[in-house]
Amino acid sequence: SLVTGLRLIDANSDRAIGSLTDGDTISLQRTGSALSIEALVNSSSVGSVVFYLDGRLFCMNNADRCFENAPPYAMSGDQGGDYYNNWDWSRLSRGNHTVDVVTCSGANATGDCREALTVTFTIAR
Repeated sequence: SLVTGLRLIDANSDRAIGSLTDGDTISLQRTGSALSIEALVNSSSVGSVVFYLDGRLFCMNNADRCFENAPPYAMSGDQGGDYYNNWDWSRLSRGNHTVDVVTCSGANATGDCREALTVTFTIAR
């Protein structure tokens, strides 16, 4: 995978909370529910990044924003590094969830799309 890791972002402050790795627990009481996930990519050949949450394509504003075409590659989107605070993580049920991150060579998930990096995490209140 061209994705070298994931970072959990506080979308209010635009600061990284820390890396998000397989098996992590996210305590919403500690982090708040205004979060985003940033995919760290080590290649300039990436044209877009696609996020799947629990096996479903993650789109903001219904089908308006499903792909990130420029870094930082943020799950909830951003404007020049200002992470959008537009998705409330308290909507997620307690327990295990999965994020799959796919990189594609073209914009809007076109071209050569590569195998996903998958991270399973637990939501705690």
